[in-house]
Amino acid sequence: MNMVTLPLSTIDRVEKKLEKALEDLRALKKAQVKKTQKPIRFWTEAQWEKVEREADEDIKAGRVIGPFENAEDLIESLHKEAGV
Repeated sequence: MNMVTLPLSTIDRVEKKLEKALEDLRALKKAQVKKTQKPIRFWTEAQWEKVEREADEDIKAGRVIGPFENAEDLIESLHKEAGV
């Protein structure tokens, strides 16, 4: 096994650089978490409410299919709707 002897001042400098790098990584991680937790909005509130109302109307009028027990039943229903 090879060994290297370093002065304490060098070890202290390396330790400080490592601590700084760790702090930077923690700050980056914290910034990324905040960034990803921000909700992404594709529609305005009014647009969202409009499509929700339309969906409610479709449900009341019976313009829906399902529910399905599994994915295969869904696919079968879609094929029937498409005439496949």
